[in-house]
Amino acid sequence: MDFKEFLPSDKDKANREVACIEHCKIRVAEHYKNGRYIEAVAFHINIARSLEALDRLKQNKIEHDQQFMLKRLDAQLVVDKQIYELKVKTHAAK
Repeated sequence: MDFKEFLPSDKDKANREVACIEHCKIRVAEHYKNGRYIEAVAFHINIARSLEALDRLKQNKIEHDQQFMLKRLDAQLVVDKQIYELKVKTHAAK
């Protein structure tokens, strides 16, 4: 699994969720093989919960990255405005 889609602070949590999914997949196969379908369903529910948790962690990263880009754009706008004002002043002084 590519953990780049999660924040560094969320990677341990994501790793635990992936481990849970892998464990549950094995248990689903065992229960299915032995005809214990309700038990298999319970592990499928756990897989779904872990997938939802991974999706929330992924969304955290997306939101973080969007905020980071907005801050960079804001900073660039300030710099661009300062450059523009300096050019206007320089041109007006001529």
